[in-house]
This record gives sequence, C-alpha cells and structure tokens, in this order.
Amino acid sequence: MLETSSESAGNKERPIRVLHIITRMIVGGAQENTLLSVVGLDAMPEYEVTLASGIDRGREGELLSQARETTNLIVVPEMGRSINPFSDLIALVKLYRIIRKGRYHIVHTHSSKAGVLGRAAAWLARTPIIVHTLHSLVFHDYQPWIVNRSWWVIKKVFAKVTDFFISVSDVISEKAIAAGVDRPEKFRTVYSGMELDWFLNAQFDPSKVREEFGLPPEAPVVGKIARLFPLKGHDQLMDAAPEIVKQVPNVRFFLIGDGILLEHLQERAVGYGILENFVFAGLVAPRAHPGNDLCDGRRRTYIAPRGARTGSAAGARDGQAVRRLRHRRGPRSGH
Repeated sequence: MLETSSESAGNKERPIRVLHIITRMIVGGAQENTLLSVVGLDAMPEYEVTLASGIDRGREGELLSQARETTNLIVVPEMGRSINPFSDLIALVKLYRIIRKGRYHIVHTHSSKAGVLGRAAAWLARTPIIVHTLHSLVFHDYQPWIVNRSWWVIKKVFAKVTDFFISVSDVISEKAIAAGVDRPEKFRTVYSGMELDWFLNAQFDPSKVREEFGLPPEAPVVGKIARLFPLKGHDQLMDAAPEIVKQVPNVRFFLIGDGILLEHLQERAVGYGILENFVFAGLVAPRAHPGNDLCDGRRRTYIAPRGARTGSAAGARDGQAVRRLRHRRGPRSGH
C-alpha cells in the first residue's frame, strides 16, 4: 500500500487516492474503458477514485450523464478536444488546483488533450505517480510531416514526467517504443475490459430487428459498430463496397454509430450509386445491439481479466504503477 508520510506516522493504511483525467466522455472505446476502470477501481476498498472530464456535445453521444451517476465526477468545462490556448490555460490551472486539493497519490490521464494538461498539472503539483493510457497513437505515417513531428515531440516531452504507460494493445506499445517515446520497461499492455452480459444474454428477435431497420429478410448483412470518425475504417469499407455490391447485389451494410463522417459517407454511397445498400442506424443503445444472428462477419473482442466485473482491469492499471514505483522513490520533491 502506498502511504504518504503523514499517513504512515499513524501506522495506518488509508485508501490510495487516484484521479483519472479524460478530455471528454463521448460514446467511445476510450471513454467506456475509463469509466469501467474508475467504477471498478473505486469499488475496491484500497482505492478512492475521482474522475475529471471536459465537456463535449458531439454527435457521437455522451457518457457524462452515466459518469455523474456512477462516479465521483469533477467537470472541467474548459477542457475540450480542440486547441484553444485561453481555455487550455484555464483548464490547466483548474486541474492543478484539483490535484493539489485532492492530494492524489496517482494521476492517470487518458486521451491527447487530457494527457498533456493532466500530466503537466500533476507534475506541477508534484504528484507521486503519473500514469498515462495510450488508447491509440496520435502520430501516423500518413500525416503531414509537421503534424507528425509535433505530436511526436509532445509525446516525447511528456514521457519524461510519466512514470508508467498503459497500452490497450501490444501494437500500440510496440509502435510507441519503436518511435522512441520511452523505454520498453515503462510500458504494459492491459486489454480493454467490456461488459459482456448485454451480448451473451441478449434477448431479441432478428426478424424484428431487420424490420425495424429496413433490412430485407434474406439480405446478407455486414455489420459495423463504431462512431463515424477517421481511423475507424469506414472509408476503407466504403472503398470495398462497390465490388461487394457487384458480387452480392442484395447485401446491406449496417452501420451503427454517429459522428462527423455521416454526410461524407452518405455522399460517397450516393456517388457509387449504392446508397440503398447502406443502413445508417445512428446511435443505438448497447442493450439493443443485434448479435451475430443478424450481422455476418467476425467480431473481435478483447477481454481483460476482472474480479468484480470491472475491478481488476482497473486495479491492474493503477496497481501495477504503485507496485513498480513505490520502492523506486518517494513523492516528487522537486522539478
């Protein structure tokens, strides 16, 4: 157990205080991952967990309401995904004050903006342990050189104040290490946990689902569940769609999710003359997601071992950081 000097004086262990910081709580994998981690970790008596998030009213849907109901949530309205020097400075100051007031043993950041502001604030506040989760990488080969290098420099600079990295896949760790972000021993893969009961115990009538979404009874269905956003592969699916339709004229592409690419994808489908082969379902509640009885194709599910459903995946993230670092050094004594 990690103790501060004041706590150890009484020879009594107290909960490890953890602050998770994320840029926004939209409907997305990183956000669901973070929410499950916070809820699960907070259920463990040895941890006391708080979540700090900005506000984003995007088309992807929001998880902020759920976070308010299930976590100790602090909202930082100025923390947004887009770069805004004035708002970002205010967010940085607010995060610093939150961390100083909470006297957190661990600050664990998620996503790019929160990763920068949160780690900077935690470093300034001399937080003993700073952890960052790599849900993806923000520098890619296809980007303009200046954009790629800028993100690489930012990652490299903030790696110096990061004690531990969690990656949601080995590929992300390998690419970050290959790019020279930091030393291999500072990375650990913890696959994203997910609630399986909705899918394993789903009760639905495939024929009614087809009727609801206008899917012909005998049509083969290619299903995709993801927000309509770059890097999610929708454009690659659209690239392949004309040839698929040529070979299977009655196929239907069933896309669940919303986002900034909706009109773009619809326009591409119109341009190819295959709009009738696409069903843009928009946001669908998880309990209403149809399963493989409806959607043909492979599902890829990564499951992290968990104790009380959501607990041990979160514990692996922050607990590993504690175990690896508690004996290496004490609280930060300076910059």
